[in-house]
Amino acid sequence: MRIVSLLAVASTLALGLFADKPPSPSAITVICASGTALDGNCLASTVDFTGTNYSKKVRVVVTEDSTGAVVDDAVYSTDANGDLRFEETLFPGSYTVSVGNGKNVVTATVTVEP
Repeated sequence: MRIVSLLAVASTLALGLFADKPPSPSAITVICASGTALDGNCLASTVDFTGTNYSKKVRVVVTEDSTGAVVDDAVYSTDANGDLRFEETLFPGSYTVSVGNGKNVVTATVTVEP
């Protein structure tokens, strides 16, 4: 009986070691919904962010770089495919956007002009 139990445990461990890992989260794509300035930076107003392969719930933190002020710190839900989409209303400045839970945190930066 112990041999059967040991074989069952060994089989389960082997499956866990060789099973496909889920894909890593993608980079965050920045979409300047209000248009871009000549230098490619976003114009002030709505900025959209998208990404793929995220868990069902993911933490988003948006920080204004010069002051360190946290503009947004919330948990967002992805769709059934793990696609994430959220928008922020940003004023002129530079921002760091961090998305993820625990080990898999992806960051993006965006500069917004008047």
